[in-house]
Amino acid sequence: EEESDELKGKDNKFFFGIEKDGMDINEYLKCINNISEYYFLRCEKYKKRFYFSCFVRIVASALIPIISLATEVNASTVCVSILASVIMISESYVNVTQAHEKWTKYRTTCNLLWVEARSFSMKAGRYSDENTRVEEFVNRCESLMIKETNEWKNYIEKVKEIK
Repeated sequence: EEESDELKGKDNKFFFGIEKDGMDINEYLKCINNISEYYFLRCEKYKKRFYFSCFVRIVASALIPIISLATEVNASTVCVSILASVIMISESYVNVTQAHEKWTKYRTTCNLLWVEARSFSMKAGRYSDENTRVEEFVNRCESLMIKETNEWKNYIEKVKEIK
């Protein structure tokens, strides 16, 4: 739901369906660029969340021994407890949201789509044959996106089994 709220008002810029017959390669390239932008934005979001959570854990962990040396036992105990809670919450957030996994997965898919788009544009490798390059490009991009989607479906199924 979080992601769908984020995308509201963006005219479905990041997604395209099968409602259009005979999409030409320029329209498809535009769609792939939009989807790549989506993956890039998502990976950056989760990377920031991951780094922030890690930073919170590091700072809180570093402060525990300092505070435990305080002369006022009651205040020290309260601070240590609060910091331990912050670490627990931060660690739980990273584990529950899979921020690191999401960040790296989105970034991997984004990078792979960029590589394919550049190779296609330069008519390099598998895209050197004019007769098959468009079909090859579409098939390759679709398989990368389907693979990413299937991995998230598998993850969601695992989470459902745990509950």
